Amino acid sequence: MKNLAQLLASALKQAPSEADSRVPESAAPAAIALLEQTIRVRARARRRNKPIIALAAAAALLAGFFGTAVLLRAPYEGLEVEAAHLALVTRGDLSEAVVRGGRVGVGSRIQTTAGGTARMRFQTGSQIWLDQKSALELTSAGADQTIHLSAGRVLSHVTPLRGGQRFRVVTPDTELEVRGTRFSVEWLGVAGCAGQPATRVAVEEGAVWVRHANVETIIRAGESWPPACPIAENLPTNLPAVVSLPARPRPITSRLAEENRRFGEVLQARQAGRHEDALGLLEALRRDFPRGQLEEDVAAEELRITAGRDPARAQRAARAYLKRFPQGYARALAEELASPSP
Repeated sequence: MKNLAQLLASALKQAPSEADSRVPESAAPAAIALLEQTIRVRARARRRNKPIIALAAAAALLAGFFGTAVLLRAPYEGLEVEAAHLALVTRGDLSEAVVRGGRVGVGSRIQTTAGGTARMRFQTGSQIWLDQKSALELTSAGADQTIHLSAGRVLSHVTPLRGGQRFRVVTPDTELEVRGTRFSVEWLGVAGCAGQPATRVAVEEGAVWVRHANVETIIRAGESWPPACPIAENLPTNLPAVVSLPARPRPITSRLAEENRRFGEVLQARQAGRHEDALGLLEALRRDFPRGQLEEDVAAEELRITAGRDPARAQRAARAYLKRFPQGYARALAEELASPSP
């Protein structure tokens, strides 16, 4: 018994910090062995009518300690980051890079640049993948899991839900709800042909309930929504010959990688509070990559750096952003900065 108690005391020297309430795993075998030995001793003592109240109380305290610290820890209600590249999370006025192992709480906005991505998981096991040049906001977690997609595309793998649980993806013109499936949602930002919505849905497994304009439609595996545009009838027969245009050259991968790297330096400088350095890096990036793949991201980043620090420059940058990207993902911030101060 003494040896077991000494072993437990040695294991518990690895005391957890205040930020981590978990008990060291090395202490568990010793605690279990001590508890088992206590039970055996107590059984023998009962037969000899010699209770060991103090030892039993110590065992009960150990069991309660382990049960509280390890078994009863509440799960995190939000998103846990499994992988991320060139992604940014914003909550209020604070923005930081999305990193593996990080957590994204309700009310946070996640966005990716060109070439970026983020894979995250809910406490239920459901996963979402945010594609490049995309943005979403986590508006609720727990039993009701809801994300608002405002740019780009998100892919979801939803595990089967229990009674009372919900999983929804909301875009500016459509709401989607599932019980357990694989599907993707894309927000194009502009309406399709014949007044179709700007949302696109593709279902890989299961079924998705799509609600648009007070109409609910069920989309099943292998189907997409909305349906393809109908072929126009009664076309004129004297159509001009099709003129072959030269193909638009694809962006050079190495150039995009360099642009992403340089943009990452801008983000790091701003997050470190070096705003003048961030602006200098931003101007150099804009000079070296005019009309680059990250043009909108660069313009939006200038808004964040100058907001609250240089009102005049922020106002000029906001008006330039709205002129160049009238439907851009940073439109709300740009409209706020572009308005003259009261």
